[in-house]
Amino acid sequence: MKSNRTPVEVACAAAEKIRALNHRAQRGNDPEPREPFPSPRTVYDTVTVLHTLLERLPQPFDQKKSGKNRGLSYGARRHRGGGHRS
Repeated sequence: MKSNRTPVEVACAAAEKIRALNHRAQRGNDPEPREPFPSPRTVYDTVTVLHTLLERLPQPFDQKKSGKNRGLSYGARRHRGGGHRS
């Protein structure tokens, strides 16, 4: 999958989607509460996709360790103010 977005933009979008999922999965104090997972199939499908996410998540870190992205240490970016903050 090709993208014109930078790695930071892609990571920020992913973080925002997870935040939206967290909010969607909470019932909260809505005046008209909705069922976050209306069927067992919805739970199964959501967990399956999250499992795929977790399987893929180590890849960017493995690439960094292999030297493909030298100089991009997480601590250095955060220290310089370049890390994602929500």
